[in-house]
Amino acid sequence: MSRRLKDREISEYLLEDFPSGSESICSDEDDDDAEDQPNPLVLGDLIGEVQVQDYDNFDSDDDLPLSSFVHQNPDSTQSNPVNSDGLPIKAPKWKKNYRMDIPGEFSENVGIADHILSMENITPLILFRQFWTEHLQDILCFQTNLYATQSGKPFTPTTSEELDVFIALNLVMGIKKLPSYRDYWSSAPDLHDSYISKFMTFNRFSWLLNYLHVNDNSVMPNRNNPDFDKLYKIRPLLEILRSNFEKNYKPSEKIAIDESMIKFKGRNYLKQYMPKKPIKRGYKVWMKCAQSGYCLDFDFYTGKQGTNVETDLGGKIVKNFCENLKDKNHKVYFDNYFNSYPLQLKLREDNILACGTVNSSRKFLPTLKEDKQLKRGEHDYRISDTKVSLLKWKDKRSVFILSNYHDPKHVGKVNRRERDGTSVEVSCPEAVRDYNANMNFVDKFDQLKGSYAVDRKSHKWWHRIFFHFLDCCVVNAFLIYKELQSSSRKDLSTLTLKEFRRSVYQGLLAPAYVNKQRPESVNSNRSSAASSPGPALIKRHKPTVPPEIRLECSRHQPERSTSRRCCKCSTKLSPVRTIWQCNTCKVPLCLRKGKTCFSDFHKK
Repeated sequence: MSRRLKDREISEYLLEDFPSGSESICSDEDDDDAEDQPNPLVLGDLIGEVQVQDYDNFDSDDDLPLSSFVHQNPDSTQSNPVNSDGLPIKAPKWKKNYRMDIPGEFSENVGIADHILSMENITPLILFRQFWTEHLQDILCFQTNLYATQSGKPFTPTTSEELDVFIALNLVMGIKKLPSYRDYWSSAPDLHDSYISKFMTFNRFSWLLNYLHVNDNSVMPNRNNPDFDKLYKIRPLLEILRSNFEKNYKPSEKIAIDESMIKFKGRNYLKQYMPKKPIKRGYKVWMKCAQSGYCLDFDFYTGKQGTNVETDLGGKIVKNFCENLKDKNHKVYFDNYFNSYPLQLKLREDNILACGTVNSSRKFLPTLKEDKQLKRGEHDYRISDTKVSLLKWKDKRSVFILSNYHDPKHVGKVNRRERDGTSVEVSCPEAVRDYNANMNFVDKFDQLKGSYAVDRKSHKWWHRIFFHFLDCCVVNAFLIYKELQSSSRKDLSTLTLKEFRRSVYQGLLAPAYVNKQRPESVNSNRSSAASSPGPALIKRHKPTVPPEIRLECSRHQPERSTSRRCCKCSTKLSPVRTIWQCNTCKVPLCLRKGKTCFSDFHKK
């Protein structure tokens, strides 16, 4: 009767020198009792069958697939990657003399969605509302009041209009940064902010910040429930914004996929540590960005599900992002976290052109020349029989690029700086240049978002995510405005991101600002007309008022003031003076027979 081998015995057999062909693998000459000894071992039982292939057609040993150097068990194919038909992917052949196919042409409509292009009156606030919609604001209002009701404490219900003010004040705080939001209402003159404090009291702002909610806690699934969602508290916001990001912009020809970080240093199981990122601790978000930097889509990393170990996570992310890009010849760029041969093969089948850095130890990749065999500017490459190319380029360090449309034979020149400060030309494959030029789309978006981001610590883990995506909406709206202004809409003024953000929050605050104005006595107006605070800004010789306030059709009433030049009809050659002004805008306007300066100013 045979018995099972112990681990120690198996190790001893494996470490023994292989016998010659005339010797048996296990000698039983000294065996007294055959029944108490293991059955004779066969080498194939330990390491599988050796696959013998004819490699005469290969150029050199470097052309051999890595899989040919590994003894494989025929029964282990279930762990191999599979193609779109569910069949295991076969190891490709790699040669230098294979040729890459010419990529197909891209002919899709790209850029801003048609419903935005057809708008007549476009303002920063209108573009912002395409993302942070009134429907989303109503959800926030309802859930905030519901959460306050569930707390069992008396409260004053909030409204969508009040939440507009709350959102606007947070946008203001992204520009006017102080260590704590309490400082804006501080009694200390060096910290107090009169602009913010006049729109909302400290207690009301704190109440809204404390009870702000996106989803109903009372119906949240238990952690042991299969339907449990780690992002349940913020899920409605994420789904609405993903939909709005996608429908407001058509993907450009070139798209980059990369990871981004939301700063968070508290304790939460979703927090990640990435030492090579500018933001090292926080929540990880994968982003798909267009050539302008516009965020087309995003996906939140929530860790593994249950006890299952996730495999090929990067490839799954890319495939999900590319679902709406099939058969259009888009060019997609990603780094070595996502890239692999099976992914390139899958994207090629879907007519998606892809390029990215890759780890040389990935499965199915051939062995290229070592670093010491390459000088700076030199490269080595192989092309598979499935039309996927792998190249290794030597700069200061070696770079591996895996692509399904670049021909590694195409080489250009790039400038590199030497240690002595001189600039020299170095040969560089076209694939490397193309990757470097187009992989930074996500970085563009992150740079814009970080300029005036709402950076506030909170005990609630999801607040960082909430305000992160509020800033994302502003950035996406700004990128659309910038593209409109530079192309089809020459009537739009040129705005920086700061000016655009100011215009957005001024529009959100306009109804509250107008409603806060109260008629004052004539005498007080005369005595304080020049010193009273108001929205009028001095520009050259005429005051200007933000259009969000000027065109807010309510509470604009004439009042007497000191004699000043009319801001509508007065010129240097023909000065016109008036004693009337708008009680909200605080600008002088004619109000006599035959003059329509007051109405024209608030309508045009």
